Amino acid sequence: HDRQTQWKVQLQSGRVAAVTAAFLFLVPSVMSVFLYFDWTSGPSYPVYYSGTYSGRLDPLYLKKVWEWRRENFGYILALDLFAAVALLISIYPIFCLKQILKWGASFLKDLMVYSYLIGALLPALEFLQNMGSYSQAHDLIPDIDDIDTYVSLEISWRLSQSASVWVFSLIYVFLGFSVMCASFLFLRESQFRSRSHAYFGFFTSGVAGLTFVIELSMFFDHHDIGLRYAFGLFTLFWGVICLPTWFTILAIRIGSFQAVEVVGDPEAAAAPPGGADGADGDADADGGQQHAPQHPHHPQQRRPVNTAGHVGDIEMRPAHYHHPDTSDSSSDEGGVV
Repeated sequence: HDRQTQWKVQLQSGRVAAVTAAFLFLVPSVMSVFLYFDWTSGPSYPVYYSGTYSGRLDPLYLKKVWEWRRENFGYILALDLFAAVALLISIYPIFCLKQILKWGASFLKDLMVYSYLIGALLPALEFLQNMGSYSQAHDLIPDIDDIDTYVSLEISWRLSQSASVWVFSLIYVFLGFSVMCASFLFLRESQFRSRSHAYFGFFTSGVAGLTFVIELSMFFDHHDIGLRYAFGLFTLFWGVICLPTWFTILAIRIGSFQAVEVVGDPEAAAAPPGGADGADGDADADGGQQHAPQHPHHPQQRRPVNTAGHVGDIEMRPAHYHHPDTSDSSSDEGGVV
């Protein structure tokens, strides 16, 4: 009963965490779209025109760029913070999913968990780095007297960002790969099978891969308005539709799932009481010592086993599932819970 209660609590908390993460995913995604489409209360992002400025390091153009960054400093940090918190919360439902797929392919389960863990921790590191770089630039801008200083500031900022752009852009790759591994498991494992959830996971993984490519392209040519709008569109689709929907479906499926605890050893239950001779005790293999009969429902003998008779695991089936060997049985303890 303790194991079963613990597992039910774990499933319920995993469901709550999945719903919470799905809701929090919407916040940074919507904020990102508002930022990239210039729907915030601050100034619009300055558009670069080759005929207006002498180059991308034109001090007049860079002055406008850094004024925009300074005005949206708090907005950008809040966006990164919400994204980091949402992904950290979503780690727990993934661990619950691994426990549900207990008898699935261990290689795919490990890839699913570790890939998601890496992808969820990277935004926290990105938030800490951006908080340092943006805060320093935010403090230096008011003290700039020479407009040419913006050129040095832009070069140093671009170099610091380029050192980690590949790493933090891999967030989409790791998360998408984890969802893809989970989708393969949804197709293969009978105890948690769902074709619709699996196919939607494959679609979500594809969107994550395209978002990764667009983000890298935007970094190398972040003055391209088309890339900025494409990145905003894919970020909206990934963070507002794909990932929250995938976790919402996962929360619903976890909620309809329960742990089934089978009491006793099937092999022992199949044998007559007291062994083959029908005695009240059974002989020890090495000493022939008689032991008192062990009632299958005795608290000290309750061992969770799966349908194959492997002791120590909890069998997990949907709430409507009835074990074929025990569906017609009745006992004081309720048989299969």
